[in-house]
This record gives sequence, C-alpha cells and structure tokens, in this order.
Amino acid sequence: MSTNANWTCTPYYTHSVSDYVKFKACEVINANKDAQVVLVVQSTASAALSIGGSVDSSYGSRGTCTISALNPGFTRGCYGSTVPWSGTNWWISATFTLNGVPDTIVV
Repeated sequence: MSTNANWTCTPYYTHSVSDYVKFKACEVINANKDAQVVLVVQSTASAALSIGGSVDSSYGSRGTCTISALNPGFTRGCYGSTVPWSGTNWWISATFTLNGVPDTIVV
C-alpha cells in the first residue's frame, strides 16, 4: 500500500490489544475535490490477526471493513466511499477492531 501527496493521515496509534499492531486514519482528496476516508493497519506481530472496522466522515465518505486475517509484516487499507469533499464542520473517524476489540480515532 502506497500513499502520495493527496493523502493526509494521523500518526500511527498502537491498538490497546497489542503493541505490535498500529493503525491510522487518512483522508484522500483528488484534484476534483472528491474525497474518501481510509483506515490503514500495520502489523509487526508474529502471528496472523483477525481485523475489521469502519470509516466515517462529516461529508459522507463511509464504509465497513470486512473481518479478515492480517498476516505478520503486512499493511492493509480499508477505503470509504468516494464523495464530494466538504470542509465545513469537517471530521473523519476510523474504528479498528483487532481480535474483537474496537479502538477509534476521531479527528
């Protein structure tokens, strides 16, 4: 998974379940002012993990992250829908669920 200048992200946060799993919330805005929110998850754990979650925004980009396995050493993204961006009363959120335990970032 790679990013470019269209991405703005929070720092990585460590999930409360494991010091070896980090996540962040990102927003991607293109030249047409279309945007989507993204949950990015990174694992340095020694075993596969069960992950899931959701993303949401004040301007309507949202999505559900299907429960799946994340293998050691991998980074994965869960993308919300692409919608027209609005900076009015702006916020984004990402909830990352690791082995059934949710943690949330709201910015």
